[in-house]
Amino acid sequence: MPLDAKELILAMLERGWQPSGSDPDTLVHPQDHTLSVRYHPATDTVTASPALERAIDATVYALFRLPEPCRIESERGFWGPRFAQEFPRLAQECQAPRVA
Repeated sequence: MPLDAKELILAMLERGWQPSGSDPDTLVHPQDHTLSVRYHPATDTVTASPALERAIDATVYALFRLPEPCRIESERGFWGPRFAQEFPRLAQECQAPRVA
């Protein structure tokens, strides 16, 4: 069964994520504040920061050992016209290991 937004927030707090000093509905990674999630109480949903989305993508591609040509085509299909803007962010993320 998937986690709901509140369960996700609690799980992240248990793993050391911290409330943002500037937004009480945002949690940040304790070592890298570019990795964040924002809770939306009105819809009981969360959204991830672009950096967190890229870190997740890089992790999934690494877990599946997806070769670069496949990553490129996957990203091109997903981003369409924004591919040229978004792919360099993924390439950078794949080269820079993140903290757990």
